[in-house]
Amino acid sequence: MEACLATAYVLIDFENVQPKELGAFGGGGFKVMVFVGPSQPTIPVGLASALQALGHAGSYVHVEGRGPNALDMHIAYYIGRLSVGDPGAVFHIISRDRDYDPLILHLKGQNIACTRWKSVAEIHAARTSVPLPAPAPKAAAKPVKAAPKVAVAKAAPARAARAPKVVAKAAPGRVDGVIQNLEKRARARPGTVKALASTIKSLYRDIADKEVALIVEELKLRGVIAVDGDKVTYQLS
Repeated sequence: MEACLATAYVLIDFENVQPKELGAFGGGGFKVMVFVGPSQPTIPVGLASALQALGHAGSYVHVEGRGPNALDMHIAYYIGRLSVGDPGAVFHIISRDRDYDPLILHLKGQNIACTRWKSVAEIHAARTSVPLPAPAPKAAAKPVKAAPKVAVAKAAPARAARAPKVVAKAAPGRVDGVIQNLEKRARARPGTVKALASTIKSLYRDIADKEVALIVEELKLRGVIAVDGDKVTYQLS
């Protein structure tokens, strides 16, 4: 049985980031919502055409009321509403506004996958959706053979189904901590995988090598770093 793919919702803070197109979001698995503020009467033609091409997977949310963080509150509301109606969904917020980060940290504590990106381009380097484990197949019971004469045949016990394999992941809190550390040291970021691993170990003294490798892999999946051989480049401001 094939693994199911979780829906990936892309929520664009159009007051903060104004993309002119939506890239490869039409490839399936994405649902795009553009949140437009009251002072934004128009949007780029390319973006409008891309949303129309998405059909039911693309939509606008026009924030009519004015006030501090009014648009941010609308995005928070829709994430809460969608996470209840679509359990297991993945959320991507497109905004340079760090005010979303405490909300994202809280959502991760509630096992709701959510990441903030500074541009539409950044999200293409990360995972577009999260595979959900397929249910374990039930073992078929062996046919019961009738015993001769009056004896009652007993069914053979069914074999226990194997549990789905659990994929190891790095602790989200530690990954976020590494990202925050790298953002602060823009001029002194480690240039190799080995140096990056040493930096992670200096942050978490009790960390095992296996978890360090998981954190490095998660940084690549989030589009924070790119690795070429042993060289590391960063996609951080």
